[in-house]
Amino acid sequence: MIDDVVRSAKVKLGLTASYNDDDYLLAVYAQDAIDLVNDIRHFTPTSETPFEPKYRGVVSDMVVESYQKQGSEGTVQSTINGVNRQFASSSYSPALLGRVTPIVRIR
Repeated sequence: MIDDVVRSAKVKLGLTASYNDDDYLLAVYAQDAIDLVNDIRHFTPTSETPFEPKYRGVVSDMVVESYQKQGSEGTVQSTINGVNRQFASSSYSPALLGRVTPIVRIR
């Protein structure tokens, strides 16, 4: 399932389908995104289901967002060739995190 997320992210990013150095980095970003989604959802992963399948698109988008932020760590805003970019202050944008429905756990 993680391989599917990496393949999906590569398509969205316009990267080549064949294996390259970015695959390892994308897999790390995928695992980070999966861990966060599972934490928000209080989901216990298994080897067959590392995360809830309905969040595959969200996890893929989180991978894309992480990949696109490379080199801009700590940057709040930049303008290059007249293109203004603003970065979220957290690891993922609020709009993306808003797509994950939290599960409240009562102890």
